Amino acid sequence: MPARAAGTGGPGALAGTRVLDLTSLVPGAYATRLLADLGADVLKLERPSPAPFPSLGGWAPAVSQALDGGKRSLAVNLKHPRGAALVRELAGTADVLLEGFRPGVAARLGLGYRDLAGSCPRLVYCSLTGYGQTGARAGEAGHDLNYLAVTGLLSLTANPGQAPVLLPTLLADLAGGAMAALGILAGLAARERTGQGSYLDVPLAGVVASWLPPGVRDRAGFPLAGQYACYTVWETGDGRHVALAALEPRFWENFCRAAGREDLLPAQFSRASDPAWAELAGLFKGRSREEWTRLAAGKDLCLTPVLDPIEAGTDGGPGLPFAAGGIALDQRRHPPRRGEHTREVLEGLGLPGPAIDDLAAGRVIELED
Repeated sequence: MPARAAGTGGPGALAGTRVLDLTSLVPGAYATRLLADLGADVLKLERPSPAPFPSLGGWAPAVSQALDGGKRSLAVNLKHPRGAALVRELAGTADVLLEGFRPGVAARLGLGYRDLAGSCPRLVYCSLTGYGQTGARAGEAGHDLNYLAVTGLLSLTANPGQAPVLLPTLLADLAGGAMAALGILAGLAARERTGQGSYLDVPLAGVVASWLPPGVRDRAGFPLAGQYACYTVWETGDGRHVALAALEPRFWENFCRAAGREDLLPAQFSRASDPAWAELAGLFKGRSREEWTRLAAGKDLCLTPVLDPIEAGTDGGPGLPFAAGGIALDQRRHPPRRGEHTREVLEGLGLPGPAIDDLAAGRVIELED
């Protein structure tokens, strides 16, 4: 960057778009992975000597590897004046810069939006923060669980008298990353009309808050939290479960007829305290999960088995989940090694080999072994 090596940058909708990724955690990595899947040339700026991070049973490294697919890596010390200067040079060749520092940190490094906008007027600059640039929590550290907690979403996972349930995914991180990618695409589209870049502030807590059901104060107040017979999870006779989501009358009618229980037609919105609920519980325990699955096949019941990821054949992983006619997707999976492209990128800026070696010796950058 500015030079692009063979095999980097794809044929997708964002081919020719250059992205600087200054983030270090899941939200930013997910955002730029989505952009890379659309063909952008994403340069990930990494610390020469990364801070230790808990292994979490090997899960964290695996996620990082998956999120970095299709990107390039430059290892640079942003706290060194020469390192920050190199990044400012790179910003002049980029279309997008994404940073995930706490408010004020990028500016202290000389890499804030105001530092770059004058010399890079077409740059789409996105700050991805926990709580935004202002407000009582703006300077606080946080992770996914904190953002779910302070926005009220975590409390909505609790049944009466029970503790909230931790979700087995990073909802705030992934939602925030996706929203950042959406904002960046909007910024690039606006630039096509105006010729000017823009500044985006994407707070993860704010994204979560925007997903809350309007007016809901607790789980019981959300109509689709499992309190209605037609929209809940039922245990089957083999101790497994099926999910029934027959909200529309026609789907509930289809279910009752397929189950041979048209007498339950009036029970669509019955609750656990109603006699019909016990009738339905007994009905579902009269068949195994597989038997219910076979019964529902082709009948438009909105009845599906509750599968674990292995049964479902969904091993997870980032990337664009849609098929797009006429839009080429570049879903490369190979992640870069730390500093793999450091020399290549700096040569693209016109630095000769000896100067690059001097920067490495001075611990401004790190070259791949």
